[in-house]
Amino acid sequence: MCNKAHKSLENKLIRSLPHILWSGKGADVVWILNNAMPIEYLDLRKVILLASAGRVLGEALKTNKTFKELNVGINELKAEGIEALCEGLKVNDTLESLNIMSNRLEGGGAELTEKNKGAMHMAEMLRVNKRLAKLNVSRNYLGHNRVVAIAVALKFNNALRQLDLDTCYIKAGGIKAICEALKVNKTLEKLSINKNEAGDEGAEYIGMMLRINKAVSYTHLTLPTICSV
Repeated sequence: MCNKAHKSLENKLIRSLPHILWSGKGADVVWILNNAMPIEYLDLRKVILLASAGRVLGEALKTNKTFKELNVGINELKAEGIEALCEGLKVNDTLESLNIMSNRLEGGGAELTEKNKGAMHMAEMLRVNKRLAKLNVSRNYLGHNRVVAIAVALKFNNALRQLDLDTCYIKAGGIKAICEALKVNKTLEKLSINKNEAGDEGAEYIGMMLRINKAVSYTHLTLPTICSV
């Protein structure tokens, strides 16, 4: 009975978080997440979280010792919110799974701007984070330079086991960069890069990588990979 009551209270608390975030009471959210009760899985999908919510959650991650999974998919965090989450994850050593799919991370030009720097911060985080095992970035616009930065980070990362880059507008050059990194990285086990723009050339890079890297047991690349989204 006690466990059921605890779980019910936890669910009510989690359901209330979006409303507190919308009200601008970020400090209250940080206190709740870090002091009210131990929460391992925080599901905040489809609740219209903005960049300000990303900043709050990023601050909570810096001190939280119970989070294992955070799902903020299908929101409006954009580059600023993603940056804040990644800053938190440079310090956090407990989170194992992060889902930031479809958060309007965009900007594909070569020049680093406010719009496209979110993925660069993600790459910096992957270089230093020693715990995160699953990362879902699907349905965000990464573009070539951002993918290359993430690929370089993978050469230094020994924690990530699963990476989802579906529908991230990655072309063959980006696939090549990832595959080159995975010739060095021996810990990633699952890679999903479906619905990108890799074409047959990208599939060839995947094939060559798999002949060298025996740790990757699952690679999802549907052909033809011409993105229609």
